Amino acid sequence: MPQISRLEDAKSVLADFATRGYFAAMHIRFARPLYQIQTLPPAWVDHYTTGGLSLRDPAMTWGYSHIGYTRWNEIDLPDVANVFDRAKAFDLMFGAVFAHGAAESRSIVILARHDREATNGELIALYRAVVDMHDDLCPIHEVTPAQIEALREIAQGNRQAEVAQRLGISVSALKARLAAARASLGAKTVTEAIKIARDSRLL
Repeated sequence: MPQISRLEDAKSVLADFATRGYFAAMHIRFARPLYQIQTLPPAWVDHYTTGGLSLRDPAMTWGYSHIGYTRWNEIDLPDVANVFDRAKAFDLMFGAVFAHGAAESRSIVILARHDREATNGELIALYRAVVDMHDDLCPIHEVTPAQIEALREIAQGNRQAEVAQRLGISVSALKARLAAARASLGAKTVTEAIKIARDSRLL
């Protein structure tokens, strides 16, 4: 489970710097993040969303193809939708993008200020915060396919005896798989384990 203090510290670092808010898409899989934080101005978010700008945003494009960090004004990609100019109309004058993680589980954070660019030292500190968030929100990889299969069967409302028979194992072996899945997912109950697995798109 995430280390709440370190995760909250990382979010505070981003919030303290980003006077106009930030957007964090953590562990993006199949174009969807497992976790998302949005503190940018609602009017900008509405404009950005209704305009379908995410697919044409140079900051997002940069994040998908790089690891590290950069200021908006240093991104050498075409801005065909004038995303950065549009952002200025909402007082998002200066910004930076941070990207971390493997391509199949990338985390991208975009933040904005109204008054000035981030210094090099600030960019380093902010990137460390992004790495902390990425690591603390890391989806569970220790759950085995057999454990996932057991959780999926239970999630469908099947009784343990029925599931054990279907899987060709004893009830005690099924209980052991469910207990191991709970431990790997940091869950106290099978119901909680199923929820965590669903949230992490393991089911």
